[in-house]
Amino acid sequence: MTNPQNHLEPSHAEVALMAFTISQSQKGRHRTAEDNWLEAERIIKEQRLLALTQEKSELKYTKSKQASGKK
Repeated sequence: MTNPQNHLEPSHAEVALMAFTISQSQKGRHRTAEDNWLEAERIIKEQRLLALTQEKSELKYTKSKQASGKK
């Protein structure tokens, strides 16, 4: 479970909720449930990757700020 990819994997319930939200927002355009599911997985993974990237950037910034303040 140390693989960073595991932190991106959404639960079944998360994907189901997002897929339902996608299907409700289509307003007349119909895609298959599978397409909605795959889109939901993609969106959730992208959001998590973005959040992880931002956390790492903030951590680097904090560490560099602390290091420069200790002169």
